[in-house]
Amino acid sequence: MILIMGLAGSGKGTQGELLAKKLGYRYLSTGEFLRTYITEERQKQMAAGKLINDEEMIDIIKQFLSDNESSNDCVLDGFPRSRSQADWLMDQHQSKNLDIEALIYINVPHEELVERLLARGRHDDNEKAIMKRFEEYARSTAPIIENYRKKGIKIIEVEGRGEIDDIHRKILTSLRA
Repeated sequence: MILIMGLAGSGKGTQGELLAKKLGYRYLSTGEFLRTYITEERQKQMAAGKLINDEEMIDIIKQFLSDNESSNDCVLDGFPRSRSQADWLMDQHQSKNLDIEALIYINVPHEELVERLLARGRHDDNEKAIMKRFEEYARSTAPIIENYRKKGIKIIEVEGRGEIDDIHRKILTSLRA
């Protein structure tokens, strides 16, 4: 299993899909899944920058993993996003229910991310919601990377500016290292 993380607009969806295809893995974007399958009320909450609760998110991941032939052959985009989710996933890894091969962090400066997000024109991409997501990420998600590093998970940080193919090559090279 490979985890792909980064702020909204960092290109993690594009890179996650490319990576999954290259490795023959399944790809799960929790953001896309949620935008497609959750209630209208949840969609409004997400548009305001509010994340879905941990228990619901863990249930979604459990369902995805149980539907997947090999739960290790997947790229997860957007999970874990909180300490509780990270602890649950690490427990699964440490109990050998799954293997976290690496965590890829795509790093892009905030100014560029705001431009990218506003340009894509999704209804949940407005400046207020974007800033709220950045704050939530800094508070809840970013510390997960350091926590996983301390627990022996391979962390790959990749500069997310540049050509898609160049970024993809950097990721593949780092995974093989």
